[in-house]
Amino acid sequence: MPVVLACFVTLLLSNMASPVYPLWQAEMGFDEGVINLLFAVYPGGVLAALLTVRALGRRVDAERLLPLACTLGLLSSAGFLVASGPWLLGVARLVCGLSVGLVLSCGASAMTGRLEARGVPRAPRVAGLILSAGFACGSIVAGLLADHAPAPTRLVFAVEAVGLVAVLALLLGERAWVGRRLAAAPAPAASPSHESAGSTGPADVEEEPAPAGPPMVPEHLRRTALLMGVAVMISCGVAAAVFQSIGSAYLRDLLGDDSATVAGLLVFIVFAGAFTGQLVLAGAPTLAQAWTALGCGFGGAVLLLVGVLTDQVVPLFVAAVGAGAAQGLSQSVALTTARRTCDLTRLTGVLAVFNILGYGTAGLTIALSSPLVTAAGAAAGILVIASGVAVATALASGVLLRWRGALSEAVVLPAPSATGNVGTVGVTGGAAVR
Repeated sequence: MPVVLACFVTLLLSNMASPVYPLWQAEMGFDEGVINLLFAVYPGGVLAALLTVRALGRRVDAERLLPLACTLGLLSSAGFLVASGPWLLGVARLVCGLSVGLVLSCGASAMTGRLEARGVPRAPRVAGLILSAGFACGSIVAGLLADHAPAPTRLVFAVEAVGLVAVLALLLGERAWVGRRLAAAPAPAASPSHESAGSTGPADVEEEPAPAGPPMVPEHLRRTALLMGVAVMISCGVAAAVFQSIGSAYLRDLLGDDSATVAGLLVFIVFAGAFTGQLVLAGAPTLAQAWTALGCGFGGAVLLLVGVLTDQVVPLFVAAVGAGAAQGLSQSVALTTARRTCDLTRLTGVLAVFNILGYGTAGLTIALSSPLVTAAGAAAGILVIASGVAVATALASGVLLRWRGALSEAVVLPAPSATGNVGTVGVTGGAAVR
């Protein structure tokens, strides 16, 4: 469906820059600290978009903002195509962040609503899988094109621009088609119930489902469950950011290999780990996903420390898998918790808050490490960040242990249906699928 394609193609752009950073570095002559700053600009754009969505609150129509996300992605691709220095790269990266921020909130909400309307079980988790797939594929596509096609720092963004034009046309075409159907449909015969309700819309035209009614979750459980989701997401997101920024350059230096494919492969492994973790544990309880995310985050941080301290490649790649699984599962926990505790009219805003805190922490951490990376090298920056991730995941585990009951209880209550009634999303052996 166009909504899913729009989210996937837009998210491809998010990590396309990662394997190209070293090529830009050689071409433009900036140091590794600038790479960190360029990465930090990206979550800044994500935060700006998310804060805007949050400020608009329930006035946001998630699907109507997707064409804007695609347009911003198109502008970002154009910026990368013409960039001749780090400042222009920073502007393009900022606009890319704005585009991704809209997809993470509005796109995730729109996909969840569409999937629920079609009866897809565990719709929030399916939406999370689509997001992870988009994040994963961009880096490996960019690396392959940079190594095996002409204009290594340009062609990949030209290809992305073509893809964005295509999905933008699909989105606008779908909207125009729906508008024509509504305009051409005959008006239904008036009935007392319609007259009393003031309804004049066509009865035989499929419309978007009404927003789901509020789930039957007590307020104290809702708040505690959302706080647990935030704790998991914040602590598990920073390690993945390391691999997206200075990790690729560090690996290339360690291997003595200038291949952009190798750099892209590392980022791909991170988000392939995210996708795999979400897929393997798709049917697991949310609490089990949260524990697994924290365990993978802690283990990935420890292996990252081992890899850097010993200059070994294998621990780095295993750490990338762990960091990715932690990021993906924490995203799944956030999506599921938000959907189980909020109706569709509030979902976009709640997802914006989750991502504001997650991306804000990751971006700030990478930005603050830039002086250290410039002064002492990428290895020193990675060691400090990995140590912080290990501490953060351990603390989050303590918080989750203390209030695990609230999270578990909130997400097993009946989930809201797409029609506004409260019911279960799916049933296995008589128990609600969590």
